[in-house]
Amino acid sequence: MLRVRGGQQVPEAWAAPEPFGISEQVLLCCFGHDQSTERSGADLRKALVEVGFRGAAAREIVRHSSLTRRSAPGSYRLRRLGEERSVP
Repeated sequence: MLRVRGGQQVPEAWAAPEPFGISEQVLLCCFGHDQSTERSGADLRKALVEVGFRGAAAREIVRHSSLTRRSAPGSYRLRRLGEERSVP
């Protein structure tokens, strides 16, 4: 089976798996180079909607992402490596 990778078709066995899904890539891009800053839930949802997620799905992705943690009402930070997930 062939898979498109970087604009070229390669056998699937040769293609390395994607390290992050689309939703995780979008969330990471929202934080940019300054990954210690906060982003609003609205900004994160807007970015997900812009790449094709529906509003309700975008809200669930932001709320339950293993990459982010809630830092204040309506604000999120990236979770640090090794940081435990808190139970809501």
